[in-house]
Amino acid sequence: MRELGNVMEAAVIEAGQDSTLYPKHLPSHVRMSSLDQGRRKPAAKTSPAPREAGPVLAYATYKSLREQAYFRHLMEVCDHDVTRASQLSGLSVPSVYRHLCLAGIPTRTKNRG
Repeated sequence: MRELGNVMEAAVIEAGQDSTLYPKHLPSHVRMSSLDQGRRKPAAKTSPAPREAGPVLAYATYKSLREQAYFRHLMEVCDHDVTRASQLSGLSVPSVYRHLCLAGIPTRTKNRG
């Protein structure tokens, strides 16, 4: 019950002035778990990111690398379904396509035939 209360509180805070709560307002771990339940393959367990050794990257470079990793993971979780990726990420479909293009991640088209 405590976790549900925390999730609802976070969603209300994220919604701000919106009068309706949408999936995009939920914490990402909740959105991910709901999509994982419908997957055919079991989800790989993730561990916290290891502490990076070496020089500190410029923020723009680091941000670009993290966004690329995020969208690669997002597309893997969603089996390359851009509509599902949109729902999970809280981004519009065109925004997902834009980020995929910027990250150099090819989109897969469904075979017709």
